[in-house]
Amino acid sequence: NRLFERGDHTTASIAYQRFLEAYATDGEAPTVRLMLGLVSARYLNDPITAKRLINEALPSLKDDQHAALARQLLAELG
Repeated sequence: NRLFERGDHTTASIAYQRFLEAYATDGEAPTVRLMLGLVSARYLNDPITAKRLINEALPSLKDDQHAALARQLLAELG
């Protein structure tokens, strides 16, 4: 998340991908999928990947703000 906060979206994307490869079933995986979807949608111009990741994350997101962000991103992506 620090990479994302610093604006290094490409490296953040790689870090999120590696986390998901190593810990696909971790309790934080839905949030990481959401963050990777956010980066893909808004910074890496990859709406197809973004939609897939966000749709995968949404049913398992426990935080209401995260779920709202997921729905907002999906609306933006059309």
